[in-house]
Amino acid sequence: MMMARRAHHESMKKLLIVLLLFLFITLAGCDVPTDPAAALLAKLVAYEMRFVTIGGLEPVLTEEPRFGPHPTPHAVGQIEIDRDEFPEPTVLTTPYEQDFAMNMAVAIHEARTVFEQCVGLIPGEYCLTSTDQFDYSLKIEGEGDRLSVDLYRSESGITMEGAFLGVYAEIMEFDLIDDKVLFDYVRENMTQNGGDETHDLYYDRFDESGDTISIGLDLTDETYLEYLIHDRGTGGWFSLYDDATESSVTRLDMTTDRFVSETFYPDGSTNMTIVYDNERRSLTYHAWEAHGVPRASLKWNLLDVEGWDRAVYHTYADDEVYQGETRVLETFTVYVAPEEVYPVAQATYEFSPESLTAGLVDLTLVGLHFDAIPFDRLSTDLGRLAEDRLAALAAYGLSADMAENRAALLAMVPYRADLPMMQELYD
Repeated sequence: MMMARRAHHESMKKLLIVLLLFLFITLAGCDVPTDPAAALLAKLVAYEMRFVTIGGLEPVLTEEPRFGPHPTPHAVGQIEIDRDEFPEPTVLTTPYEQDFAMNMAVAIHEARTVFEQCVGLIPGEYCLTSTDQFDYSLKIEGEGDRLSVDLYRSESGITMEGAFLGVYAEIMEFDLIDDKVLFDYVRENMTQNGGDETHDLYYDRFDESGDTISIGLDLTDETYLEYLIHDRGTGGWFSLYDDATESSVTRLDMTTDRFVSETFYPDGSTNMTIVYDNERRSLTYHAWEAHGVPRASLKWNLLDVEGWDRAVYHTYADDEVYQGETRVLETFTVYVAPEEVYPVAQATYEFSPESLTAGLVDLTLVGLHFDAIPFDRLSTDLGRLAEDRLAALAAYGLSADMAENRAALLAMVPYRADLPMMQELYD
């Protein structure tokens, strides 16, 4: 999944580089617009530029890529590296705000492209235009820093399931508060494919001086909801997900530097992960059920472990860790990758949850020493999982009742698409 996100991130950056260059060309030599439509277009372009900048594209043009090159494959055979020579880990995560802003810049660019196709557009009135794939209806208006964009598009065709019809609404509201962007973005989609119909609602809120929120709701059979909030103040985030196959609560608490993800399945089984020190991933605890049998694993960042002095990388076998000439962690799965861009040194051990002991967590059981995360802290956190989960839900006005959560999330959406207009296009 991380590789997919990285690939998506890189493709988005390439697209935005093209958009940015186009924007520079467009803006070069332009006078201040005098007619209302041109003024609104200039305002939309300015907001697009603002999101491109927030998305971190401008530094990409002059600095090394954030992710750097992919690690160079090791030579076939084995490589030995002393612990003291192991590169320090590089944090390769992309700030959530930048990732979010890049996606918003692409959405705004689509609206702008339709705008530029609307000859004789009158502010506050719908303009109709078409491409090979979509029929568009666009309305734009605004005063001062405020800007409103209503964009509807429809498509039809034939699929393996039969006749296909899709109507998609995108409602954008922009404003500047103390020179900080406030952006509300509602999307409402209705599709019909053969005998199957869907009706989905999505809401994103970007507040440059506050939190970033994303909501997703299935309005057809109410089997899906998703909520994500990024806390600008702490840098942490919280997410809730529920569908017919699983429910999950995930949070990154920067005050404790702890990531917790819990997933619950209809058969009563669970899957849970706790990561301490989110950037270094100093210690990771994972618990799940395999064929009804509870299992757990611990994963240590070996750069936080004392008692080893060299590692051996093998091309076609598990890696090894040594203290002098003595191999340590023989019953553990060891993985080392001494790359300059993204070095990794970690050991994983799988066991039954009831076998968790202090000697295993601090590795004294195998003659090493790890004290970054004490056993008592992990044990306490495991015992408080349910309590902490309910507290996290309550902090955002949510509960363990998904029907209540659906109603609460729907109430957070500030406005809806013009449903009669969507239905007219749909019919």
